[in-house]
Amino acid sequence: MNTDVVANALLSAYRDELAAVTPGTARRSADGRSMTPADFVSSAEAAVPALTETGAPVGRRILNAVEASRAGIGAITGLGILLLCAPLAAACEQPGPAPLRERISTVLTHLDRTDAEDTCRALTLAEPSRSAVVQGRFTLKQAMLAEAGRDRIALQYASNYTDLFVFGLPALVRGLKRAARSAETAADAFPLATTSLFLGFMSAFPDSHIVRTHGPEAARSVMADARRLLGAGAAFDPTRHREALLAFDADLRARDLDPITTADLTVATLFLARLGAGAA
Repeated sequence: MNTDVVANALLSAYRDELAAVTPGTARRSADGRSMTPADFVSSAEAAVPALTETGAPVGRRILNAVEASRAGIGAITGLGILLLCAPLAAACEQPGPAPLRERISTVLTHLDRTDAEDTCRALTLAEPSRSAVVQGRFTLKQAMLAEAGRDRIALQYASNYTDLFVFGLPALVRGLKRAARSAETAADAFPLATTSLFLGFMSAFPDSHIVRTHGPEAARSVMADARRLLGAGAAFDPTRHREALLAFDADLRARDLDPITTADLTVATLFLARLGAGAA
């Protein structure tokens, strides 16, 4: 797949998530500073060339993207997005007609110790508290396997991105079908579907960032709140339920419950969709 196509798909995924109502996302850098949506776009524009560098190993993509983000805006944003999307971008370069998920599996299988070392350096730059997750004596996939029970992003490496392919893409397709009924244009439908996708992830899985920062009970509480908001099922409409969405957003912000991992999974799913893996 052409590098420009992959880069544009990834930038579009960032923008899709920023354009949607995603309750609780506080838009902070890795060191906790408040950032604007424009900061996140600038960070993405700096990081995407490194993530989509032709022929680059996954670990180097992650490290270079972290360094580019810091150089570009003086901060590191979206670390989980970088961790999730580097293997996806690498898989797009795999030759042959195999489905994208099979190519992703090939990329993950060939991750080595150098990938782990570079990712450890990236984590140390971005979130020193998480750098111990990845150690050079293991391959990157082995390190992620060890963390899969505690971290939803690591689980994607261990499960060949099951959450994105089995849950995320079908949820996005359903969201697009519902949104098309109330959106004025097809372009308007995508932010609405992204909101539904985000809430779907939030209601289905404990957010790893919330677990790390506030504990498992807080994460379960957020899941329960998201499920209640989605209780209308097929009738849930981000347009008609906007006031409830904004109230949920205000509540999460007041409690400093930032579902960062949910946002990361959302962007990675949107990236897959923009690549033609299932929705857009």
